[in-house]
Amino acid sequence: LCNPAPRSPTMRRSLLCSQCARRGSVAPRHRLLSSLPAGVSPSRGASPLSVVQDAIAAGILNEDPKQMAALLKLDALASRLKDWEPPAIGPAASESGTSGGGLWGSISSVFGGGGGGDSGGGGTATAQSLDDVAAPLGLYMYGGVGCGKSLIMDTFFDCVDLPSEKKRRVHFHEFMLEIHKRLHEHRQANPGAGDPVPALAHDIAQSAALLCFDEFQVTDVADALVIRRLFHQLFSHGIVMVATSNRPPDDLYKNGLQRPLFVPFIGDLKQR
Repeated sequence: LCNPAPRSPTMRRSLLCSQCARRGSVAPRHRLLSSLPAGVSPSRGASPLSVVQDAIAAGILNEDPKQMAALLKLDALASRLKDWEPPAIGPAASESGTSGGGLWGSISSVFGGGGGGDSGGGGTATAQSLDDVAAPLGLYMYGGVGCGKSLIMDTFFDCVDLPSEKKRRVHFHEFMLEIHKRLHEHRQANPGAGDPVPALAHDIAQSAALLCFDEFQVTDVADALVIRRLFHQLFSHGIVMVATSNRPPDDLYKNGLQRPLFVPFIGDLKQR
């Protein structure tokens, strides 16, 4: 998505709203729909591509070929989601016996053993295949800062024809803070119950069918070890993910501590 060509200060914006130049470390929501002139701004269910084309015609944006190519993919995904019935998520499986309590249970859980359906870190369970997941494939968009990734993802999110309670847009750092908080609360409330990741993934999948993440990046070992197991579970439940990032998938958590335990997530990401 990144267009490295320099831009003249007098150029109109490409697919980039005025907030982009002012944003801090946590990017704000880009609400292109509300920027369109009266009579043009569409409602939920509109084509993301047509919304951007209307914005270009109205002089709000300039056309960028790479961003338009990404919009074609988002437009196709929006069409698939419109006719898609999210899978029913049944009751959570019992956690009894997934991993022992105490110190060893905690260590085994962190490094991938002791259940959760993903053995990559030395557990005895067999990883559940994602080959049979019937949900539409998501999209991972990466490029340099300020090239319009968040804007077009937010336009897609606003347009996609899913009930508001079944889709969620969140900055990835905020999402991971929430995940660690919920994992801690689960362990406090259920001491010795085993690995809490499957139960948390089940709760997330029950509450949302589409997750849109802004600024997907992994720099922390605690995040890396949870992400691998959590997202394998989420993808298994049929969650559709759309994300923006500054890094290609193979560069996520590059040179990070215990990275081999994280690498299976990259395979899952590419597959889903």
